[in-house]
Amino acid sequence: MKNTFKSIHEKIFLRLILMITIYLFCNNIWGFVVATVGNKIITSEELKSNISVNIHNKRYKKERKQVLKKLIKEKILLIYAENNEISVDDNEVESYFISQLSNHPKLTTNGKFDYLKFDDLKETPEVQKILQTMKYDLLIQKTESIVKQSLEVSDDDLMMDYISKNTTIDLSYAIIDEDQTLVPSTCTIEKAYEYYSINKEKFKPIEKSKFDFLIISPEMIKDSVVVTYEELNNAFQPFSSKIPFDEIRDSLEINLRKLKINKILKEVANDFRLKFQTFNSLSIPVYQTQYLSENEKIGQLQNQEIIKKMIFNLRENEVSIPFATSFGFIIFKRRDTIIEDKNKQDLGKEIWLKYAEYEEEFGTKELRENKFNSQIDKYLVPAALINKYTISRKEIMENLNFSEVEISQYYNQHSEEILATTIIPELSLVSSIVLEQMKKEKAEEIVTRIRSQIGKYFGNDEIMNKISCEKGVNFSTDIVYLKKFINKDKINHLIAYKINQHPENYSDVLNYKDKTILYSVETYFPEYLPDFLDIQSQIQITKDTLSINVNDFDFENYYNENKELYLSSDSLQIAGAFFPIITDSIKIDYAKVEEYYNKYSEHFVNKKSAVIKYVFIKNSENNTEEFRKKLIDSINESTDFSILQQCIGDKFSLPQNTKIEVENLDKSIISTISILKKNEVSKFIQLEEGWIIIKLINNYKEGKLKLNYVYNDIEKLLKSNEAENIAYLKAKTVFDSTRYFSQCSKYADKKELFKTKMLAIDDKFPPIGYLKNLKFQLKQLWKGEKFSEIYHTEDGYFVIFKLQGIPSKRLTFEEALPIIQETILEKNKNKRGKQFVENLIKEFKITSNTDSLLFFFGGLKKKNGLTIDSFLPCIENSNLVIRDALKRNNGDISHPIKISDNQYLFYKVENISKISRKNINELLNQYRKEQEILTFDYWLEQFSSDIKIMQY
Repeated sequence: MKNTFKSIHEKIFLRLILMITIYLFCNNIWGFVVATVGNKIITSEELKSNISVNIHNKRYKKERKQVLKKLIKEKILLIYAENNEISVDDNEVESYFISQLSNHPKLTTNGKFDYLKFDDLKETPEVQKILQTMKYDLLIQKTESIVKQSLEVSDDDLMMDYISKNTTIDLSYAIIDEDQTLVPSTCTIEKAYEYYSINKEKFKPIEKSKFDFLIISPEMIKDSVVVTYEELNNAFQPFSSKIPFDEIRDSLEINLRKLKINKILKEVANDFRLKFQTFNSLSIPVYQTQYLSENEKIGQLQNQEIIKKMIFNLRENEVSIPFATSFGFIIFKRRDTIIEDKNKQDLGKEIWLKYAEYEEEFGTKELRENKFNSQIDKYLVPAALINKYTISRKEIMENLNFSEVEISQYYNQHSEEILATTIIPELSLVSSIVLEQMKKEKAEEIVTRIRSQIGKYFGNDEIMNKISCEKGVNFSTDIVYLKKFINKDKINHLIAYKINQHPENYSDVLNYKDKTILYSVETYFPEYLPDFLDIQSQIQITKDTLSINVNDFDFENYYNENKELYLSSDSLQIAGAFFPIITDSIKIDYAKVEEYYNKYSEHFVNKKSAVIKYVFIKNSENNTEEFRKKLIDSINESTDFSILQQCIGDKFSLPQNTKIEVENLDKSIISTISILKKNEVSKFIQLEEGWIIIKLINNYKEGKLKLNYVYNDIEKLLKSNEAENIAYLKAKTVFDSTRYFSQCSKYADKKELFKTKMLAIDDKFPPIGYLKNLKFQLKQLWKGEKFSEIYHTEDGYFVIFKLQGIPSKRLTFEEALPIIQETILEKNKNKRGKQFVENLIKEFKITSNTDSLLFFFGGLKKKNGLTIDSFLPCIENSNLVIRDALKRNNGDISHPIKISDNQYLFYKVENISKISRKNINELLNQYRKEQEILTFDYWLEQFSSDIKIMQY
């Protein structure tokens, strides 16, 4: 082995000596290297031979730069020629030589070219040198010509491009939101104005109020609250016969202290309320909101509707009762009120949508109800009566509370996993993360328990009543429509689908978002009359309505015409052996961790980072300099920024109370953090989305992390690596030793074997997970065949066998019906939206008062002097609109153009200034030359971006 390494070192050394020798040789013969282009070099002699002036001439520097640029371009073209096998043969060079020098006296006899003389001369050094130069020039010219031909555009495209770039347009245009087009067909602009004149009071200017507020936090009194021994002893008495005093003393003291703090804090809050009502000067900061309307959020406070109802009923300078929050109490005082006129564009849209709601409720609804009552037989459907238990993880989590002791104990038990994701050792900074995790785990535990109880006691009314009273559990008895109509409740619709798929299953479980639903079918109704309110939107009253009733559309005929579109997924059953990556039993000694740390020390560097709190406020009319100045004036060092963010801040993506790398932040935030001291508060910083004020909690300098800080991470990594290696070797043994699944039991434990149910190929296959990336290969396997390689996931290694497969089959009409309904509804929505805008355009063409016509749709916008490179505000693909307009003439009005998923546009060409076609050919020739140069230069820049170019 040593001799092998010695041999390799000798080869490298000899190669290095050879390279140096060649370099020196080249320098001696051709001068020194001035530039390298990929594997090509440019020498000083080559450069000098192409410069026409001497070094003392004042034009020398400029010409040298131009010549070097030309030579670099030539080398790039040579590299392209090599990559694309472009070459020049000897016949091409000879033909070129003869065409250029056929009249030279040394090559002619009696005034004519003599090939025999050329044949004698072409082997001479002088002519050989000329031929080589010509071959080089020809290759450069040929390569450049091939590149330019590939970049050529047609005359028609060139003309269109030239005319487009030299044309200006004045446009007027309207943008209509799709939800404004999906209104009852009875809606008209005249009736909308009539509705507005009657209901003007509903659309009065917005009233906005500013509020002062106080934050009464437990931090204000917690140090002064003490639990006496007598209070502890009294609280202990109910437990005295069951548990020793010392065992529960700490938890009793914590809970008693918390109760005392809450009681005293409420008294303190009421004292401050009286002072807040009477005095302007208080011993705690007074904060202020922006001007708010009743439909705007008050920061990110919980129970928004309750708070708003309370504070907007206050008179000016009246103070609210203390409102309990997660951080203590908050008290509001209504400061002053302003009346703000609504934006004309927003007002028009609001009126139109309210009018459409009115028309739907009192116009269309009546027509639908008349149709329903007069044709009852058409609306009878098969249905099922179900008992349904809905378990909400979110609701369970909201009702969970943990003491500080429980949080601390959990943190101590799971600190390794928590530190792996947060990199912050202090519990105080990660308590919210810990609490969230505890709630998730406890909620999952409760869901599992409730599911088990429901399954066990389903027929026991007494126990089931108790279960349904638990927080987070909702019991209901529902009617589910099995055919014809879409159930209003999304979960009921999914249940109907499951019942239709497997009518023999009288009970089942369904998971939807954060909910687990357990249902049982009480009885089936072959014919059931739905509640009109449930299906009213699905009853058709006119041809252009958005909703469709099954009796008014031949879904079955549509299905028969498009059967090939409706296929079920391929299904598979697989089995095999799974070897998980388990680290529990693996021990790593200190020496191995230290060795790894020393070997890869460059990875254990702590980047410059910080922990911050902040208040972020979005850009708005209310976010004034005066408001920001008052907020800074009222902030002091004791302010908890997370509380302020809840009270007046808007949501922002920047993490708080966790370690963040400074280099990933906005430049203005980086520069602010660099000058802040610990616990210092910044001024407001302007960002693109709004304004932010920062409090620096901690700063971490850049530097190498100590071993004890990363020891656990390294140990965990080494354990994982070793566990992964063990799992792989076990899997390889099974893979190499087996041909059929039945043989796996000889080489793997029973607990390591698995067999799945028959599942759709896009479903999750436990314990592997989703196999979408393997589905093509798995479909090709024969029954019982082993997959061609060991499959690896984050959890471990798998040896996989295909037990059986069922190819996709055509869905029945009943199975495809929900998909067809959704497809047709979407098509009708687009058709209806387009038809609405087309009708609006017809009126636009004949009206003289476009402002009145488009009042409800955002009005008519105008933009003058547009060119092909211009942009229309708020339109993502405005270039397509302008290109369309270039083809039109003065006064032309477009068809409806869908500019996004929920917006239409139409425009009128007010004026278009096109280039005269007189002398167009002469102009085009000049334009073509300019475009060829620009296009070739761009190609050269793009191609050379992957080539290393060095100038010395």
